[in-house]
Amino acid sequence: MPPRADEDTAAMRSPALRLLLLEDDPVGAEWLRHLLAGWGYAVQHAADCRQALALVEACDFDGLLLDQRLPDGSGATLLAELRARGLRAPALALSADDAATRWPDAAAADFVARLRKPIAADALLCSLRALGLAPPVWDAERALAAANGHATIAGSLRRLMLAELPAQRASLKDAASAQPPDVATLDALLHKLLGAARLTGAAALAAQIECARSLLADPHASARGVAALEPLDAEIERLLRESGVTG
Repeated sequence: MPPRADEDTAAMRSPALRLLLLEDDPVGAEWLRHLLAGWGYAVQHAADCRQALALVEACDFDGLLLDQRLPDGSGATLLAELRARGLRAPALALSADDAATRWPDAAAADFVARLRKPIAADALLCSLRALGLAPPVWDAERALAAANGHATIAGSLRRLMLAELPAQRASLKDAASAQPPDVATLDALLHKLLGAARLTGAAALAAQIECARSLLADPHASARGVAALEPLDAEIERLLRESGVTG
């Protein structure tokens, strides 16, 4: 007997973590917002400190991503004010400046981690995990939207994606183990898997796939091979284990 719609929805649902993104560059902000939303986060964007303060008044945030040089102040100054108001959400500093010479305020502020722009997907994901803000396993909202709101269809797509994972995992390992690693084949396989992950709302899997593609795009990718896929393989292993699929 197929699962009921409410069972499919419950199996996928996990609360979206709320992130405040403070970034005055519209291009960088849109890229980060799109990337984070694809990983299952609920993102609110502010272009300056004034907007950020207004958003904090209206919403409780789980994490803060704060640019350091802004039209009306700095991320470090804003964070100090937010801490004085009692906001304890972990904060990540973003800046295009060199950390050693241009981040004195950020270094003194209560930032858990710092990232220099342009930000690589793998570095961002690692920093979010360090903040205790790992992506949700399943993004039910995205999965339901892809299935036109039908939870049973969303659940069927999710089970099909999981059933295909062992074979896709084996293909990835074969391409990564080649000497030298077959980077072109790896990217094609990852591209296909990313589409399935997004369609089914597998947010944590999508994040790891994008990080793996970012690493493999590095000029030294040929030396990374299997190592570049280790975090992704660990996520696949977790999904298969938790779903009871043999892989």
